[in-house]
Amino acid sequence: MEEHPADRPAVLFSAPLRAALVIEVAEVRARRPPPPPDALLSEVRARLRGAATEAPGTLTARRALRALGYCQSDEDAEFLRERGAYEALLLLGHPAALEGAPRLEPHEIELALRKARDPAVRRYLEGLRTEARR
Repeated sequence: MEEHPADRPAVLFSAPLRAALVIEVAEVRARRPPPPPDALLSEVRARLRGAATEAPGTLTARRALRALGYCQSDEDAEFLRERGAYEALLLLGHPAALEGAPRLEPHEIELALRKARDPAVRRYLEGLRTEARR
């Protein structure tokens, strides 16, 4: 059981679901229909960016940055790079990830391989996959 601040989303990771779960409880003034998936993803990305910015260096920020990697949006690459979020950059398949020595969970490696186009990033990910199988 974890406690989270009410003003920031809680981020949990699930290996069996191969997903980042973003939980936010918000008070709404009026009923509204659910937003379209693209709009919802954009809203979640904005909230994750906010959480990472408001509490830099904390576990909350690190989780928010990693969850942005799960969103698989190239629009987040520069934001992640500025914060040294190499694991999240690797999830995007971004070459800047190789500036650090990021480690990923086995299911995250597969997610990153689907996105990676750069040959050096693909080699790095293949190395991580080989290592994880041992």
